[in-house]
Amino acid sequence: SWSKLRAPLPWQHTVEGGVLTLTSVGRQDSGQYICNATNTHGYSQAYTQLEVDSPPYTTSLPDQVRLRPGDTLRLQCLAHGSHPITFRWTRVGRAGMPAGAETIKDGQLLIGQVKLIDSGTYKCVATNHVGSSEALAKVTVKGEL
Repeated sequence: SWSKLRAPLPWQHTVEGGVLTLTSVGRQDSGQYICNATNTHGYSQAYTQLEVDSPPYTTSLPDQVRLRPGDTLRLQCLAHGSHPITFRWTRVGRAGMPAGAETIKDGQLLIGQVKLIDSGTYKCVATNHVGSSEALAKVTVKGEL
């Protein structure tokens, strides 16, 4: 028989001839599985660890922001998925990032003292060894200094 440590077996599973089969696995299926074998001579257990890798799922906080010239822009790219995850920020429809734009390894984009021309859509791409995904943030800079 089979069991999963500290959790029920996944809903879509079969056991035939002592073989556990999981179909359509997801990250939630990761964990330690235990095989229990019993016969007239005794009892034995074997353990195996399953790790399900997944591509990033990316969001941007905030996904819309309104600023005045001179304000500081802070966008955070968040991603769930298998680690390590790398982040890259770009500006949609424009070559290069604004002067003074700084990207931090944890997925943050900082622009100190934004200008009117910094308005636009910014894209974060999160990538790991399985794949990548992107999130967009709309930045509006309006008003006087």
